[in-house]
Amino acid sequence: MAVINTIDGTASNDVYAWHRGDGFQTGKLVAVLSGSQSEGQPPVAQLIVNGQVVASAAVWSTVQSGATQVLSYTIPAGTAVTSVGIAYVNDLFKSDTDDRNLFVHSLSLNGVSLQLNQGTYTPEAHPVQPGERLMAWNGPIIFQGATVTDAMNAHTLGSNLTIDLKEGVDTFVYEGRFPNYNLGYTDGHMTVGSKSGAFGTDALFGTERVVFDDLGSYLGNAPLVVTQDGNNRTIDGGGGIDTVAYIGSRSDYTIARTGGGNYVVTHNGFGDADVLVNVERVSFSNGNYALDVNGNGGMAYRLYQAAFNRTPDVGGFGYQMSALDNGLTIWQVSDNFLHSPEFQSTYGNLSNEEFVRTLYRNVLHREGEAGGVQFHTNNLNSGATVRFQTLVQFSESPENQAAVIGAIEGGALYTL
Repeated sequence: MAVINTIDGTASNDVYAWHRGDGFQTGKLVAVLSGSQSEGQPPVAQLIVNGQVVASAAVWSTVQSGATQVLSYTIPAGTAVTSVGIAYVNDLFKSDTDDRNLFVHSLSLNGVSLQLNQGTYTPEAHPVQPGERLMAWNGPIIFQGATVTDAMNAHTLGSNLTIDLKEGVDTFVYEGRFPNYNLGYTDGHMTVGSKSGAFGTDALFGTERVVFDDLGSYLGNAPLVVTQDGNNRTIDGGGGIDTVAYIGSRSDYTIARTGGGNYVVTHNGFGDADVLVNVERVSFSNGNYALDVNGNGGMAYRLYQAAFNRTPDVGGFGYQMSALDNGLTIWQVSDNFLHSPEFQSTYGNLSNEEFVRTLYRNVLHREGEAGGVQFHTNNLNSGATVRFQTLVQFSESPENQAAVIGAIEGGALYTL
């Protein structure tokens, strides 16, 4: 039988932090990576559990851009884990100046960060970058012994909470990203459960707000900060992708973007407001909304306009935005658009000039001027650029950003 615990709040405005772990942090081996490319190819990383390769990926996120790519593997329930690691498998073995390398920003097991300098990596011959582990040569970093045993025993699975925070405007803070939880509304209260099975389902009574942390638990960023000023709050998500979930429908709230790029979410009935700083997403009982108009949400939305000359469908928008959230570059997502059945069926086999003219119509809603058309067409014909790069140039152009800002600055609806 599941263990039932109860938290009974007072008749005041309460904030509770609940760091139980989620799908990224419990029952998983998670690596956050970047790399340096050579000869047009990225490094390839593998995750290793008990000496076996369990996951593999080409690491397109680059050190220069500051981007990171997540590679993860769910460990089956009941698995006795004695060793874990990460391997770099396609080094060129040419020279230090003409080579690709793999940078490991963090490695976590079951939500516990493993100290990168404590893993065994025999080929290490270069200085470690601050906060990273540089894998300059082929080979694995392996962790075993007490480090692995302690991490696997870090969480107790299956327990539930019944939470009644009574009166006031109350907030419950979960560790981890919102997409890794099941959030529901039933009989006047919220329910929150872990998709990974890290815990059962928490029943939240008298709770007006649920706040989800970002990836900070294993990236080393500070967790989300909530400060109180009367009935109003400032919620600062810091780094990563953050979601704040509200009880009630979108129509119960007003969302306004400030001149500084933050958002104010006001309850239309109570009048209390949250100032959202570094918070990218909000969730209501009838939908999720992307606020990061200058981030992944905005880039995914603008690609739809440039490629398809339409607003995105909510499912497709959520899919492409999640691809960016999880480490794909805008160039890779742009290439996916060009190879999609919709683009192929709508535009067929376009010449380079026809492709450029189509982008002018989609983004600027006019025919392209001769000089601009010739410039982009010549770049494509000469190989100076490829089509997915040209698509990004149009989608991220000032004209396209100005054209779509009115539609998304109050939040763009998406589903996962």
